[in-house]
Amino acid sequence: MNLNKSTIMMLLFLIKGGYLRYLVLFFLIPMFLYVMNILFASSLGNENSFKILSSIGIWFSSPLIITYIFIHDVMNIVFGSKNENTLFSNSHISKNSIVISTISFGLILCVLSIFFSYFMTYSFTGKSISLISFFYLTVSVIPLALIFSSVAVVLGIYDNKNIGLLFIASLGCSFIQLLGNVKFDSLTYNSSNLFLSFIYNSFSFVSPRFEFSFTPLAVIFLISIVFVFAVTRFSLKLIRHRNER
Repeated sequence: MNLNKSTIMMLLFLIKGGYLRYLVLFFLIPMFLYVMNILFASSLGNENSFKILSSIGIWFSSPLIITYIFIHDVMNIVFGSKNENTLFSNSHISKNSIVISTISFGLILCVLSIFFSYFMTYSFTGKSISLISFFYLTVSVIPLALIFSSVAVVLGIYDNKNIGLLFIASLGCSFIQLLGNVKFDSLTYNSSNLFLSFIYNSFSFVSPRFEFSFTPLAVIFLISIVFVFAVTRFSLKLIRHRNER
């Protein structure tokens, strides 16, 4: 990663200005997702297994949403269409370094959010997972965070009102409901279907009946890296085109 002192200081300056907001989001987002997707559904008569399986969805959705918000905020402040002449956008810091460093910091917040999300759901459900399962969970979230980060980079340049957050949040809620309503007992590993393989891996965090496989994870990692590279190059072209106008 192309991290240097200037970009790190810039990001720390931006984080310092909004640290209270991000700290609140660490708590509020998983809490909101739990209340809306699990407590509400449980009040309709869903069994306890729904709470446990849906918690997996929160472990994924909450870090992805927080990562998206942070990267969108930074990109919008530095390169947003209403902020073309900010101190940072006109500084000597390379645009490539800013984008890569922002994504890197976003991934750090993503990992921290996984901890927050896990311990929050644990306090409600009492369901714990092993250390190795937590490691599998973390490495499973990171490639998805890379994809969401790439989307945030592009939308942060043009979407000043952060409308894209509504789509990201809706996607996260849909994933939570999906995991909670999957026919757990009949699910089998399907190597030819990447999505089903990912769901199967997700259930391995909470049940010994499912064995974690690195094959779908490796494929998703490859896709995410290619996606990040392509979107980053595209974003830099957008920024250069705007600066030339």
